[in-house]
Amino acid sequence: MLLVLPDSLIGRDEEFVRQSITERLPAILISVISKHTLTSAQQQRIQHIADELAAETFVVENIDASDGGSDWSSYGETGKNALDVGWFFFENYLYRLLLRETEYFSNRLDPFRTHKLEALSVGINGLALPEKNTFRAFIEAALWGNRADLSISAGKVQSAFGKNQHLLVDHDCVLPACGVITYILDNCGAELLNDLLLVHFLLMSDLVVHLHSKSAPVFVSDAIVNDVYEHIDTISSKFPIIGLKLREALSSGKLIM
Repeated sequence: MLLVLPDSLIGRDEEFVRQSITERLPAILISVISKHTLTSAQQQRIQHIADELAAETFVVENIDASDGGSDWSSYGETGKNALDVGWFFFENYLYRLLLRETEYFSNRLDPFRTHKLEALSVGINGLALPEKNTFRAFIEAALWGNRADLSISAGKVQSAFGKNQHLLVDHDCVLPACGVITYILDNCGAELLNDLLLVHFLLMSDLVVHLHSKSAPVFVSDAIVNDVYEHIDTISSKFPIIGLKLREALSSGKLIM
């Protein structure tokens, strides 16, 4: 059966999307200006983007690969107002634009590093090993870490944990029998810390784990390779044995980035 994708959400038609584009995204850009070390020219360019988004006048422009990043010139949305293109496209486009404006591909300075360090500081303070040394217990901890998403909160660090009665679906957790686990990472802070605790549990169960991170900083708290190493170092300060085992697994090839 052929599945038909629904139409993209458009800010011009959906008030929630309009509010996200005109209020939430400018707040993220302004938080980068306030938290990250930028030149005055970079600050002005990013502020100009934020102002145009808030005024509903931002027009999508062409972004090619001349800055060292990926080529976005073939997506066909050039010349359209931000409120007239698909929301998912525009969210991704804006982070690609921010990397260009901060010259990330030449200086490799993460525009969200301060955000991530704040989330990491809060996350490690609240990090605890599950009461039970079971697969389900570590899965639950990793699940609730997912609530700490700085893209959703516009860069503000929030508590990650909740109650299990809030689960929409609860499947039985069975430890995988296969030899290799592909683990796709999302956010830094509480989520990545709990992910790494779960990864440690999997490694101790003689599984090989492939960790997949983002290739460049996007969506505020999404983890890149450097973030993973930094989080492992931070775990080592609280749980030295776990930190040591994670590093050993990286060296031996049982944990692959």
